[in-house]
Formats: sequence, structure tokens, C-alpha cells
Amino acid sequence: MTEMLLDGLRHLLTLLFGIGVSAAFLDVAPTRKNIVILSVFSALDFIVLCILFLLQSDSVTYAFYPLVTHMPLVLLFTLAFKCRLAPSVLAVLTAYLCCQISNWISTIPQTFHCPDWSVDITYIIVLIIISPLVWKYVASPIAKLLSKPASSLISFAVVPVSYYIFDYASTVYTKLLYAGNYITVEFPPFLLCISYLIFCTIYFKQYEEKQEAENHHRFMKLKQEQSEREMTAIRRSEHEISLLRHDMRHFLAAVLDQISNGETEKAQETIHRVIASVEKTTRKKYSSNETINMILSCCEADMAENRIDFQHTIRIPKVLTVSDVDLTSILSNALENAIHAASSVQDPKKRIIRLSMIESGDKLLISLKNTCSTPPRFEGGMPVTTEPGHGLGTQSIDYAVRKLNGNCHFSMEGEYFVLQIVL
Repeated sequence: MTEMLLDGLRHLLTLLFGIGVSAAFLDVAPTRKNIVILSVFSALDFIVLCILFLLQSDSVTYAFYPLVTHMPLVLLFTLAFKCRLAPSVLAVLTAYLCCQISNWISTIPQTFHCPDWSVDITYIIVLIIISPLVWKYVASPIAKLLSKPASSLISFAVVPVSYYIFDYASTVYTKLLYAGNYITVEFPPFLLCISYLIFCTIYFKQYEEKQEAENHHRFMKLKQEQSEREMTAIRRSEHEISLLRHDMRHFLAAVLDQISNGETEKAQETIHRVIASVEKTTRKKYSSNETINMILSCCEADMAENRIDFQHTIRIPKVLTVSDVDLTSILSNALENAIHAASSVQDPKKRIIRLSMIESGDKLLISLKNTCSTPPRFEGGMPVTTEPGHGLGTQSIDYAVRKLNGNCHFSMEGEYFVLQIVL
């Protein structure tokens, strides 16, 4: 009698755990209405399982469990709570996977030939312990994961779906696993390998797409900023040109008088002042390549504000084989890091950035040197920083360069941090 009560309590707690965790994985709000719906479903399902157990046997009940519990639960989430089908299935199967923690630990007393009731007690205690842990630490991340599009869930669905099929096929509908069948025993490592490979492939594809989106966003943001700067510069130039046009008559008259009076030096000084005034109305152009010009123009204000001496040598054609998005990702990250490092140097006279961009043959050679207050630490050839919010720029550069089948090298040359890139 005691063993039957313990067995019943074990099944009831498993059912409540599975339903509650599945709902948490789908981020079903714990409102009074939702709790009532889940409670009624749990009660009805448990009654059906008890009737099935009394009329048939334990093994038959386990065999019908997917039809009696899992499928109706998926339908409940999709119909009553308006959850999507794929996340609902994955939530139920993941909850089933979580039950295996208690299931496996409960086999320990069985291995040491302890009484049957100790197996149920162990299972119940472990389930009670892991329940709050799953709700607190696991439910929220999985809920966020399951909110993603169905195509993004493929890599995460492999393990719970495959394990569910394997568990029922080898332990419920057959006894291949307990019989020590060689193919069955070797299947879990095979499943782990396949799952890992699929996960890596899909995750990397999604990572690439994310990087492309971020690079495109950065490029469009720089274009917008550059357009705003150009509009401001054009307005300023037009204003200065109108003033020059207005004063030109006076300048020319002054020069004429000075020449007539033999004051050649004064005339030359006046002409030089006019030339300097005209040059101020001209917008600085670093390169014939619009993207590079845009990136460098956007960095002008930061370098001027931090009193950084920017020295550049740029000899590249108007059109490059490297895409504008990739070039923006590489150069803007590199300059952002260089400005941050050079700005930290105490002596303003030693705040220096040197940029060289040369196309040689079919290769684009980029060299960026900047002074820094503290030399970075290198791990595996990559600079490492403990500064919050920094360190991702060099990783983005390395990723973009590798994607283009290029090479990049980070190093220190005296007081200069050096980045060399070949594309």
C-alpha cells in the first residue's frame, strides 16, 4: 500500500512538474485564469492515467502517455494559450528531458539493491529540489529562446526530439536499451555528435547573419552622420563664400593700392590671407573612395576633440573589391579603438594615429598605428582587455578579415599599438 501511494505521488508530481515547467518555458503568465486552466487539465489528465493504470498495467500506461498527456498538453498550449505549435512541442519535450535528472538519480539506490520505496523517495526529493532551480535559472532563458522564429529553433530541437523518440523506442515500446543491444547503447553518443554538429552549423550561420546586419547598420549610420556633416559643411561654406564674394572687391582694391605704392610684401600677405580664407571653405577629402572618406570624416570630430595628431597616407582607387559594409566594419572598428587608446595618453603631444592604406597589385594593405598609455595583453595573437564595453572591436575586425580570406596582425612597436591587415 505504501509503495502504491509513493508511486502515485511520484507520477502526480512528475505530471505537475512537466506541465508547470512547459508553461514556464512558453512564458505563460501565472494569472489566476491560466493557473485554473492548467490545474483542471492536470486533474483530468491524472484521473485518466489512474483509470488506465487500474484497467491495464504500468507498462500500458507508459505506452499511452504521449497520447494521453503530451499531445493534449501541446494542443492546450496552442489552442487555449495561443502559443505557436513548434515552441509548444519543444517546450513539452524539453520538460520531459528535465524529468530525466530525477529519473537517473533515483537509479542509484536501485543499483545498490535498496528497497523499492527508496527509489520513489529519491525521485520525489530530487524532483522537489530541481523544480525551483529550473523555474529560477532555466525557464527564462528557454522562454526567450522559444520566442524566436521556428527556423532558429532547429539546432535546439535536435536533442529533446531525438531523445524523446529514443527513450520511448528503447525503453517503453521495446526493451532494447535494458537488453544491452549494441546499436542501442551506441546511439546516445551518435546522437550527441550529430546534435553538436547541427548546432555548430546553424549557430555559425545565425552568427554570420547577425554580424552582417550589425555591419550594415553601422554602415548606414555612418552614411547618415556623414550626410548630416556634409549638409552642415555646405551651409557653412556657402555662408563663408558669400562673405568672401562680398569682401573680394575690398581685398582686390587693397592689393591694387599696395602694389601701386610699391608695398609688395603687404600685397603678398593680403593675397595669402585671401587664399587661406578660400581654403577654409573647402571640405577636406582624404580619398577618392567615398566610403573611406566618409569613415575618416566621421572620426574628424573625435580626433580634434581629443587633440590627436592624425597622419595618413592613402593611395587607393575610387572603387575597391572589398564591399562597403565589410570595409566599414574593419576600418571604423580599428579607428574607434585607436582613438580610444590614443586619447588615454597623458601628454597631448604624444597622441598620435598613423593610417596607411595602399593598394598593391590586387591586395589592399592597411596599417594603423596609435600610441597608447598601457600596452595591451595578448592571448593567441589577439589583444585582450578587461575594460567593460571594449574588446569586441578587435574580434569584429578579425572576423571580417577572415571572412574575406585576408590576414590581420596585432602587435606592439615601441609605444605604438600596430594593426596590419592584408585583404
